[in-house]
Amino acid sequence: MTIFKTTRAACLMGLAALGPGFAHATSPACDERNNNTQKKLLECVTLEGVRAHQLAFQQIADSNGGNRAAGTEGYNQSASYVVERMIAAGYDVTLQEFDTGSITTYNVLAERPGRDSSNAIMAGAHLDSVIQGPGVQDNGSGSAAILEVAVQMAKVKPRNTLRFAWWGAEESGLLGSSYYVNNLSPAERDSILMYLNFDMIGSPNYVRFVYSGEGVPCSIQSFFENYYTFNDLPYENLELDGFTSAHTPFKATGIPSGGLFTG
Repeated sequence: MTIFKTTRAACLMGLAALGPGFAHATSPACDERNNNTQKKLLECVTLEGVRAHQLAFQQIADSNGGNRAAGTEGYNQSASYVVERMIAAGYDVTLQEFDTGSITTYNVLAERPGRDSSNAIMAGAHLDSVIQGPGVQDNGSGSAAILEVAVQMAKVKPRNTLRFAWWGAEESGLLGSSYYVNNLSPAERDSILMYLNFDMIGSPNYVRFVYSGEGVPCSIQSFFENYYTFNDLPYENLELDGFTSAHTPFKATGIPSGGLFTG
């Protein structure tokens, strides 16, 4: 599997997926224009757009026993929802199948090649829910946010390659992201500039947590902190030593990682 990097696009993705604080109205121009600046992208990635994807995930769960757990039809339909929108937006989409021991499921990967295809930046969120519920916050919020960002970046021509990932079977022990990282060649692993993780970023009773601590480069952490500070939004640091999510296998192999969490 080919892996891919963007410094500028990384900033755009990070800004557009900061949890509470989305814009609230979409300009009609968003359907046609190239959102190749922070200002343009922030105008087009809206709360309404993200909530529409979350509503779709809720409706999928409602039609499939109340959940979207890996290995269920609810998960398969959630993945199909993402795949259809990424293909329509012009991304190269891959389903990475893996066996958990009890079920066979898959990750969804969507990429936009850059002019420098030897480097990559990744943004990811786990797509599956627990069996006990629909997972619209955990983690429909992160999945919906990166989906809307990807859709609104459809016309961007990045200098480096972008890759978005929706992980399967994360609620079973980070299985999807671990399978992905464990199957990277050394060259593929080295080509990933950074991985940004978005897990539970839409809590109604939120704290704006920024990943911090060992393994989180200052450049990633300070980017999010500077955005919050500039917009007078309070935040807290979240030490990753006691917090596991899809970033964990990336961090464990030395891939620079960061992200957001709201509780």
